[in-house]
Amino acid sequence: MVAAAGTGVGGVDSTTTTTVFSAQKWVEQGVDEILHLKILESVVDAEQPSTIVLATGDAAEAEYSDGFMAMVLRALKKGWSVELLSWSKNISQAYRRREFLRRWEGRFRIIELDEYAEDLLDT
Repeated sequence: MVAAAGTGVGGVDSTTTTTVFSAQKWVEQGVDEILHLKILESVVDAEQPSTIVLATGDAAEAEYSDGFMAMVLRALKKGWSVELLSWSKNISQAYRRREFLRRWEGRFRIIELDEYAEDLLDT
């Protein structure tokens, strides 16, 4: 399973050049909530644990769910492996805690995208 979340910052309305924040925030929040649900569905419905590839560094709680960190913990506790992909500066310290990394060594890994920036952003 692959899940990704963004770090949206308001959009700009091209006709009035007014920055729009609230609508963008709620849309992103809805996307995160759906991804949380899909992660849980995968964990519950799979016959055997596998690997979740999560493309976000966000570990914050969401409005209607406990957030990505809680989903990662649930998956790990059910025998899943988790690969977290993100830019190094966007990775929550919750994922980098020594106790967390030690407890889930071999089943949780962080892949920092910084070293792949040229390849990812090359046009």
